[in-house]
Amino acid sequence: MFKEVCGRDNFKNVAFVTTMWDEVFEGVSLQREQKLKEDFWKAKIRLGSTTHRFHLAEESAWETINTLSVSLPGERRPLRIQREMVDEDKPLHKTSAGKAVLRSISKMRKRTTGYG
Repeated sequence: MFKEVCGRDNFKNVAFVTTMWDEVFEGVSLQREQKLKEDFWKAKIRLGSTTHRFHLAEESAWETINTLSVSLPGERRPLRIQREMVDEDKPLHKTSAGKAVLRSISKMRKRTTGYG
């Protein structure tokens, strides 16, 4: 759904930031981070997303912020959902994101009721 909202071209502007590094043993946290990178975020990282660790300090926040690149106004790209709703005049349920939400709801309904 996130991919449908953003569009493939905008993943270079996405940063995945992990927290609670001080709450878990380092070995466990490293395994969890690796799983996120290899499973959940893999496709987005390939499209240019970055990952960062936040360590509950202002300095850590600035380190993450300073890695983000902000495009000049003329180079900025709208989100996919913005293009579909504004440029293509689609209602929300006809956008890629809207269709993804409807598919997700339909799947949940099938699992819980047995009906589509």
